[in-house]
Amino acid sequence: MMNEKIKGVKFIRIKNCSNGNPRYIFSIDDFAGNVNFKGFDQDYIIKTAKNIGAKQYKGKGFNDYFVVSTYNLYFFIDFLIESFKK
Repeated sequence: MMNEKIKGVKFIRIKNCSNGNPRYIFSIDDFAGNVNFKGFDQDYIIKTAKNIGAKQYKGKGFNDYFVVSTYNLYFFIDFLIESFKK
């Protein structure tokens, strides 16, 4: 598995989806205490992540993780931050 940290959020590369698109998981706990997401509570972060396409990851040992299918993680995290500001 490949790990990548973008703006303080750790993304872990997992198997592709059934259509062959790359998938990454990230923990909601990475947002707590992160300067980019200061002032937002955990419920708001979860709601916003779900609104832009992230889904709860049900893999063993990954309780508070969400999965996103994207080719560009930088675009996803920037879009997530912009969605928080709305």
